[in-house]
Amino acid sequence: MSTPKTRPTAVSVESHIAAIAKEEQREDAQRLVDLMRKVTRQEPHMWGPTIVGFGSYHYKYASGHEGDAPVAGFAARGRELVVYIEADFAGRDDLLAKLGEHRTGKVCVYIKRLANVDLKILEKLVEALGATPVRHRNWYLCCGKASQDDHVPARMMKDLLETVHEEKADLLCLICPTCFGQFDHGQAKIAERYEKPFATPAVYYFQLLAFAQGTAYDQLGFERHRFKPEVLRRFEA
Repeated sequence: MSTPKTRPTAVSVESHIAAIAKEEQREDAQRLVDLMRKVTRQEPHMWGPTIVGFGSYHYKYASGHEGDAPVAGFAARGRELVVYIEADFAGRDDLLAKLGEHRTGKVCVYIKRLANVDLKILEKLVEALGATPVRHRNWYLCCGKASQDDHVPARMMKDLLETVHEEKADLLCLICPTCFGQFDHGQAKIAERYEKPFATPAVYYFQLLAFAQGTAYDQLGFERHRFKPEVLRRFEA
């Protein structure tokens, strides 16, 4: 089996961007780093010699070819910046129509200057996983597990779960393994401790990403979750 060419490298993103010859493109590349860091909540890493990637997921095609790829990313190619987006999702064409000056490939958006596009639309293209984020009033809280005082994480989880419950969110999407454990099996303990009806299913961000890209519900390990995200079955292809 051949080795995928696009893999994470040890090259720093900062040095890669600093080496871009044109000042405007160099500044635009840094703005894309800031935008994608904000949307993905991941730090950038170089993938291969040219792609600045955020996060990662594993893919496998029907042909048997498989590998890893960044969740979001971009590259400076010649006089253009190439932003990698989902190939097909609801509203894709409408968003692209509002983006501004660009041209497209199957999974690429080619942009000459960020000044010529709407960055809010570009944000939406990057976050297009098919889910609608709910910005509840305690969205910034984590599980508090790092605290040496057992009462601190309990109170933090209670406060966050209360606002998630108020918003009637279908899922609690997490990217941290520690937070996932706390809000999956630990959620039942908090519900019992504070006599609250907490039962919002917790899922990994990458489980949601894989589901959005067509992986079957039964192949994503949800049977091991304390609270099963059965709501996703409504959207299974």
